Amino acid sequence: MKSTAIFFTAYQLVVDEPEPGVFVLRFMGKDHYLTLGRRESGEPGPYGDLYFECDNQGHGGYDVVQEVRVGEVHVEVILPPAVAAGFSGRRYFRVDVDVPQEKWLKVRVLLLHLLRDRPQKAETVTCIPLAFKVPKEELPPFQLE
Repeated sequence: MKSTAIFFTAYQLVVDEPEPGVFVLRFMGKDHYLTLGRRESGEPGPYGDLYFECDNQGHGGYDVVQEVRVGEVHVEVILPPAVAAGFSGRRYFRVDVDVPQEKWLKVRVLLLHLLRDRPQKAETVTCIPLAFKVPKEELPPFQLE
């Protein structure tokens, strides 16, 4: 039976801004990678709102994520059961982050900002708080190098 989860450690984080106001975050490990992308404004783009991809574009798409949890040193992505079939049956993805703390903190702030209005489960304490809102002028610069 195939696993319904992917667990890996990210040793590299990449933040791209392919066009103004669109951020793509890549968590890269030895055998896996995970990508999350969204417009800073929270407004859907021409293809949808939140982009998710794991390991290849065949396992990616817009508006397929049920929940994102951001912990102190990890990120969890949960897909709804109906969507999991398009991801080889996988619906739970956990990335433990093993990069310098300063770099992770910058990426974490950006991730929380991008996901500030996403739905969450009330009992999940590691989820992005709905009230998390940082004015753009207070956000740190996202230069990671």
